[in-house]
Order: sequence, then C-alpha cells, then structure tokens
Amino acid sequence: MKPAWWSILILSTVGLPGCYDFDSPIDPAPKLALDQALLGTWRCLPFDAEPDSEAATFVVGTSAERVYSISFPQPDKEPERYEAYASRVKGHRLLNVHNPNPKFPSKPWTFVRYSLLTPNVLRTELVNDAPLKAVEQSPAALRRALERLDKDPSLYEDYCVCVRAVAKPKSDVKQ
Repeated sequence: MKPAWWSILILSTVGLPGCYDFDSPIDPAPKLALDQALLGTWRCLPFDAEPDSEAATFVVGTSAERVYSISFPQPDKEPERYEAYASRVKGHRLLNVHNPNPKFPSKPWTFVRYSLLTPNVLRTELVNDAPLKAVEQSPAALRRALERLDKDPSLYEDYCVCVRAVAKPKSDVKQ
C-alpha cells in the first residue's frame, strides 16, 4: 500500500524538513471569524494524484473562538490533529496551521490559502517558503513579504482539491 500523500503536510507541520515551514504565524493571534463554509468533512486528492490514489479525509471543526480544529482520521491509528486560524492577506484568507500537541513545538507553521470553487468543492494551496527564505520569521515581516509577493507564481503551490463528504441519509426501511 502506498503511503498517504497527505502525510507531506503532516510531516511538514510537525517539524520535519519540508518546503512549507515557517517559524511564526502571519498574525500572532486569531483575528478573523471562522469561515463556516469550511466546517465539515472533506475528501481530498492532491493535484498530482495517481489514478489509483486514495482520497484523504480532513475533518474541520471548531477548537476555540476563531480557531479551527483539523483532524486527519486514519484507520487503526489516532487521528492527526492540528489547529488553524485565518489571516487576511491581499484579500485572501490564509490559514496558519500548526500542531498544538505539547510534545511538538508550536512551530513550524504552514500557511494554506484556500478557495471554495463551489460550496462543496475546496481548493487548497500551500505557501512555499523558498521565496521567503531571506525574510525575518516574525509575523509582521512575513505579512509584508506575503503582501509584496502575492502575485508571484512561485509563492503558492497547488496542494489538493476536496469535495464535501455528505453523510448518507438513514434509510427508513427496516431490514
């Protein structure tokens, strides 16, 4: 069985080398209200998925005021859990994602830009840290750099596309 493709995000978020890690969030604290359209269960595939790739499941809920909980359920394992909050940069909502587990440092952070193509189709992109290598890793400096580089095609990398998972209605027919 192939390793899950979404483990790239998980590994980069918990601090292993990757190309999406930042030492601080864009905003030091949550400022924006939760986007209710994000809440729910999503079935996702990466943009470069193989024809036989399995979809990953993301469950987005509420952790605290203005803070999302994100979990990746896994068969026969505890789900991977993360927290995120939104920052607005040049009209885009970017999620500041990190692992809140005290065993892991509160950094590195991963930034995810998302757009709802329809109410049930979600596109996500990761902020690539390569264009930001020389930038001081403080919220203010990261924000200025993200605003300056917003139109740079190398700043955002396609990550995955997701469809909202809809629970099957319970049948009224007894078997």
